[in-house]
Amino acid sequence: MPDEKFELIAYDAKSFRGISKSDSVFIDFSKMRKNHGFIELMGKQVTKKTSTLLGIAYAMGAELSLDKKRLYNSLDNDLEEELVGKKGGQEYKVEVGPSRIAVKKKVGDDKWKVADDDTPAGMIKKLFFSTLVLFSLDC
Repeated sequence: MPDEKFELIAYDAKSFRGISKSDSVFIDFSKMRKNHGFIELMGKQVTKKTSTLLGIAYAMGAELSLDKKRLYNSLDNDLEEELVGKKGGQEYKVEVGPSRIAVKKKVGDDKWKVADDDTPAGMIKKLFFSTLVLFSLDC
């Protein structure tokens, strides 16, 4: 598993920084494969581009240099997002909530179970370590 890349399938943010439950963000990466691996986020100012990128990075284990409360959406006062992808033929889902991050693996049609191969932090490192280019996000 360490040398295989994590293939993003979907990102679903319901409440993260500038993304609220009343104006959520869903990206289906599998429909964007036509662009040879490039995904373009375009929009005017205050259209959730930065929040989307930070949300994906946070779900992938990035350490952000800001207080966790600043990740919450101010309208909802909540934190809720999911990142789904595949590595080594196995689908995984990272669920981010206000009190915890959980890593689950798909075990059947629409059924997920906690990936208990390691701690959530350990599983995130296993999934994304070879995928991430390390960078600093100062927000």
